[in-house]
Amino acid sequence: MSWTPAAPEGRIVVGVNGSIWSYAALHWAVEEGATTGRCVETVTVGHTDPPSAALRPAEGLLETLNNNDLLVLGNSGRGRIHDAFRGPVATECVLRARCPVTVVTPSARLHFRSKTVDLLVVLVLTDFSQLGALRWLDRLDRIDWRTMGPTTISGIPAHPLLVHFVVVLVPIAAILTLCSVLWPAAHRRLGIITPVIALVTLALVPITTNAGEWLEHRESQPGPLLRKHAELGDQLLVWAIGVFLASAIWWTMHDARTVGWLSRRLGFVESLAANKIANVVIIVAGTVFAIGSLIMIYRIGDSGAQSVWHDRG
Repeated sequence: MSWTPAAPEGRIVVGVNGSIWSYAALHWAVEEGATTGRCVETVTVGHTDPPSAALRPAEGLLETLNNNDLLVLGNSGRGRIHDAFRGPVATECVLRARCPVTVVTPSARLHFRSKTVDLLVVLVLTDFSQLGALRWLDRLDRIDWRTMGPTTISGIPAHPLLVHFVVVLVPIAAILTLCSVLWPAAHRRLGIITPVIALVTLALVPITTNAGEWLEHRESQPGPLLRKHAELGDQLLVWAIGVFLASAIWWTMHDARTVGWLSRRLGFVESLAANKIANVVIIVAGTVFAIGSLIMIYRIGDSGAQSVWHDRG
């Protein structure tokens, strides 16, 4: 994303703290300065700050800014605890700056000498309102988790490709789980296949939703149907976890070799496997999670199709 400033005479000010992401921000700022003709300046946030700014580095950044400047910050995408610069400094700047703020976050490829990182440029605080700042901060917090899994495959957004596997595997895992817990003959034939497929599905769900969030944030103004689709997609993980746990526990409790091996180490396993109440609980849980995941995958697919048709129409 590129941004053409309304006032070309303003500077581009980059907050640098020595992290690779602050240099990614500087990298983008230099290219933006070359394109727009604006001067690029850096402000170091860290031990080299004067004592007055050491405790509140955000103030040190904000004091250097004019209203027609552009502030550029880097975001590692690893959360506030891991990267203090992303947390209190970026948060304070987004909330208090009286000029546009650009946050460089993971997305497109950017190559450094020692590491290849991803790059996405997000312009925030365009209306300079507190509500607008909080709304952007919420989006940036969600972006923090997007570094899990691929966002593109051969230059194509990964979400439309990965979603085909999820649409197939979620119903398969759910149906196999239902068969296993409700039909003893099917359980004997399926064996470990059911929990293995459920595990593969569980691993694929967050990767797919992660790629979907990346795609959502590429939209400048995501519509309500797209937001609903994203929210439902986030909920699918809970159902996938339930299906996997139910199928794995059921297989563990009813596989003779597994029960024998665990009983030699944990004496209560054999009695637990024979306990009728425990079996009923797993049957009910497996049935609920399996049916719930089938309903969720339908709702997610329906909302996704509607968002493509209506939001873009």
